[in-house]
Amino acid sequence: MLTDEITAAKSVWDLSPEQVDYVSKNLHMNNYVRTGLLLEKTSKWPRQGTWRVAPGVFTDKFGLAVDELLSFVPEVAQSQDARGTRLSMTQAVYELYRDMPDFEPAQVPDVMRLFASLAFIVLVGEERDGLPLWWHAPARKILPDQKSEFAIMLEPFMLESIHERFSEQERKVRGCFLERPMTLLFSIVAKLVQTIIFFIENGVLPEMASRAYRNLENAMIAFEEKHAFIGKPGMALNMASPGQIRYRNTLYLYGGQHFERTGDTKTAIEWYLKDIDSADLPKEMGFYMTSFKTCERLLCAYRLVDEKKKETLRVLIDNCVAKSLFMAKDYATTLLKILDDNPGVDLSIPKYKVGDRTYFFGGESIREPLVIGALYREFVEGVPYAETDYGLLVDDREPYQRRQKTLWSRKKPPAPANPPAVAAIPVSPFEQPNYKKGFPIFDQVAARVNDYINGYLQNLKTTDNPSWLDTVLDIYIPIIFNGKLIRDARYRSFDKQKTRLQLLPSFKDELVLDIGCNTGFITYHIARTAKRVVGIDNNETTLYIPKYILNNPLNEIRNVEFHHAPLEWLASRSWAKKYFDSVIHLSILDMDRIERLMPRLTFLARRRVIIEPTNYKKRTPEQILDDAKVLEKYGRVELLGHTDYQGRGMFAVYL
Repeated sequence: MLTDEITAAKSVWDLSPEQVDYVSKNLHMNNYVRTGLLLEKTSKWPRQGTWRVAPGVFTDKFGLAVDELLSFVPEVAQSQDARGTRLSMTQAVYELYRDMPDFEPAQVPDVMRLFASLAFIVLVGEERDGLPLWWHAPARKILPDQKSEFAIMLEPFMLESIHERFSEQERKVRGCFLERPMTLLFSIVAKLVQTIIFFIENGVLPEMASRAYRNLENAMIAFEEKHAFIGKPGMALNMASPGQIRYRNTLYLYGGQHFERTGDTKTAIEWYLKDIDSADLPKEMGFYMTSFKTCERLLCAYRLVDEKKKETLRVLIDNCVAKSLFMAKDYATTLLKILDDNPGVDLSIPKYKVGDRTYFFGGESIREPLVIGALYREFVEGVPYAETDYGLLVDDREPYQRRQKTLWSRKKPPAPANPPAVAAIPVSPFEQPNYKKGFPIFDQVAARVNDYINGYLQNLKTTDNPSWLDTVLDIYIPIIFNGKLIRDARYRSFDKQKTRLQLLPSFKDELVLDIGCNTGFITYHIARTAKRVVGIDNNETTLYIPKYILNNPLNEIRNVEFHHAPLEWLASRSWAKKYFDSVIHLSILDMDRIERLMPRLTFLARRRVIIEPTNYKKRTPEQILDDAKVLEKYGRVELLGHTDYQGRGMFAVYL
């Protein structure tokens, strides 16, 4: 029987479209989960090809952000690295929200059409990475405390009686304290709604669930009245604070769905629209995720009301969606800046605290604005998920070069204070008497890059000691732009790099990590054949140079990225395990210290590690080869040759 198959399913992803429909109509299923399942299982979303948004529909900046997200087709469904793909995709979604124009309500239908056609990228990416929301059973197991809670809700009760049942530890975990009464509403209402849902999933009699919902509503209202949380002067809605919409959304959305399933349409409409059926609603909307949940309530009501009511409700929906999109844009802008300022944040964790505020990364926070597009299309415009319109997407059939598919947000180098004009390039510190080499400037582009670097270096200069550059910026390899030399290095000059570059093996079509990338000389060289190269360095000021070059619109090499991130941090991220095909670690440490780092290097590399230990002790080629025997426990060791600087040996360790 259908119900037996549903009960046996370990995850909602195991359900067929018919079973999803049955659970939604007869038991319970979150609208977002239902939408995600049916979009993935029934719509004809693009599984391969190079897709872009149709030209001329949206602004150029927003269109580029959409193209960036579309570049994950078909990688999102086929990549062997689901975690890394999801993290990069997640950042691309936030960049899309950040780059949205301020949409007017009249533009909402077009935006919802676009978002409905993009939702599959996030849904498939998160499903393949196994995010918890998508893997619960259709009928979740009822817990012992939920049995007693449901029994309490079958009779009139007070929220305080539920609080008394919590242990001291549970109160701390839930943030639920009598001396701060609003915390009881946020914590207990959501917990009890979940309890009712679990019982509905397991086939409780509908009239018992209805009684529990009504008693919970009465307990909530009584508590609000007791603490003067209703009808505060100056508030457009029947509440004391805009934040109250959050717990009311939980009760009235899922309660409304229950009454709709039982055929009580009048009560369902009443609950869906409770306290939010007002033209002033957009003014009271706060956090965008809560706002989209409010929009979901309006959409659910829209399907049930008469045609006359639909006219006014449609205006309210479009106004609320436009306001929610604006708030999503504001949140994404703030979040991306925080990620820029905190490069050590582990993005594989869905939420983290900065100061006294918690920020969400991925999951619902990127999914809901896109999925609401599919809900809007079905509930307002009557478009079934199986007929989701992908007409706004065009198959370009040309390889797409991502602007930035990053593991971390890129921090653009700040412009130097009072930068010198291009026509009056200041004297380089290298051109002082103590320096032998000058630096050729080939063309206007190189001049502008050089101008930026000079301006930045002049701002950093704090002493007349000509060695300041070595200590402040630590530039020890040349600076190039599109293959042309802009500045030579003091010690590791361009002439001394030739043998080194010849010894490097081919990195064709590989994902490469360059540890200690400095000015990006080796990084850019490898990128000419590699699929993508990630450069990391501890010296943030040095990294401004390759980042600036990367962000120059005339830069020809785009498949690179640079991050201020210690090796220790990267090697402690679970998602980074075997993430890179090759890891290179050149000219930083001697063999003894490299040998101690090898566990971290082999953690990151799936194929090989390339090392070039320093040779300040002037070891002979035979001694260098003998030193390398300590690496044999990690894999096959191959001597690639000796460089023309200190006679250093370069080795490849094949794992």
